[in-house]
Amino acid sequence: MNDVSIEVKEKLQRFNKDILEDINGERQEMLDKAEKELAEYYEKKENEYLKEAHDNIQAALREIKRKNQVKRSKIIMQHRMELLEKRNSIIEKIYFEASKKLVAFTKTDKYKDFILNKLAHIKEVIGDELEVTISYNDRDLKGFIEDKAGVKVAVADKKRELIGGLICYSSKRGILVDESFSKILSDKKEDILKICNLQVD
Repeated sequence: MNDVSIEVKEKLQRFNKDILEDINGERQEMLDKAEKELAEYYEKKENEYLKEAHDNIQAALREIKRKNQVKRSKIIMQHRMELLEKRNSIIEKIYFEASKKLVAFTKTDKYKDFILNKLAHIKEVIGDELEVTISYNDRDLKGFIEDKAGVKVAVADKKRELIGGLICYSSKRGILVDESFSKILSDKKEDILKICNLQVD
């Protein structure tokens, strides 16, 4: 083998070595790039999955909170309705008992004195010229009141529940005084609620 052949062979070996080194370098660079891109892809997907999981958890918590609020509102409303029913039941019983006692009172002799005293007091306040209305149940007292008090008395319609007492009107002064027992019971409603502590928010 001559010197020229040896030199050519050495050049080919160096060329092959350089080519292989370039190829290996490019391959490593491609591998590094691919590995980096894959790592970035995995990190991106991981963040997306974590965000989706976080959003799902938050949505589930909001739904649980909403359902709890709805449930709580229903329980509160149910309790209020029950309290309202109990309150109305108690008021009805109180009114019934009070009405019975007032009706019983209208049958006594003291009731006549009560009517005359009440009428005298009203006269002192708004004058003698009065239009007096009494309960239908007190219709038998019409003549008695007119004779004793010297006023014109009208009897309320049977359907008008006054229970007892009287209503006085002064056309001269334009003043109405309602001292009927039904009005007194109505005015006492708030007092009954306060006494029984039955206010409903």
